[in-house]
Formats: sequence, structure tokens, C-alpha cells
Amino acid sequence: MLAALYYRSIEAQKARDRQIAASLARQKQAEEINRQEQAVIKKAPPLKLLRD
Repeated sequence: MLAALYYRSIEAQKARDRQIAASLARQKQAEEINRQEQAVIKKAPPLKLLRD
């Protein structure tokens, strides 16, 4: 009985760890995309506003 509860708690912890790892991976990916976008923005020439 205790072994089953212990096993379930370990499995639950593994599931939480996987969720945290996935969340961190998404955050890192978003940060990298943002960094790349900022680099492109810095390289782009300034916009010239169109006037009528």
C-alpha cells in the first residue's frame, strides 16, 4: 500500500518536473525569438512616414 502511494507521488513529481521543463523551454524559445526580432529591428533602416 505504501509502496503504491510512494510510486504515485514519484510519478506525480515527474509529471510536475516535465511541466516545468516544458514551460521553461517555451520561455527560452520566446526569449530567443524576441532577441532575434530586436536584432532585426535594430538593423532595419528608420521608417519614413508617408505624407499626402
